[in-house]
Amino acid sequence: MTSADGTVVEAFVTRPPASAPETGNPRPGLVYVHGGPMFQYGHFFFDEFQVAAALGYVVIGGNPRGSDGYGEAWARDIIANFGNRDWEDVQAITNHLADLPDVDADRIGIGGGQLRRLHDLLGPEP
Repeated sequence: MTSADGTVVEAFVTRPPASAPETGNPRPGLVYVHGGPMFQYGHFFFDEFQVAAALGYVVIGGNPRGSDGYGEAWARDIIANFGNRDWEDVQAITNHLADLPDVDADRIGIGGGQLRRLHDLLGPEP
């Protein structure tokens, strides 16, 4: 997905298995923001995504600026600018989730690590 300034941000979507409880169609979404900020989601087993998906949520976990794994410039981009570009990236991730056809855009929540707590406080709903 693309952030407000045109920067491409990577994210990973985990969908409910066929055995998940019916939560409506479309399903509720859950945006995960990792702690750190120098951490990353990737192609590995992340138990929180699996539990939320098993409960019927479509989960997205993204790597906004400040995350590891995309080079030093990406990780350091939020120094002295925390809560700005990374917040725009989280908004782009949220908007991407809301645009998925199997997600109810009116039922999106947020979860994750300590960085998520700051993003909870930063602004109005996406």
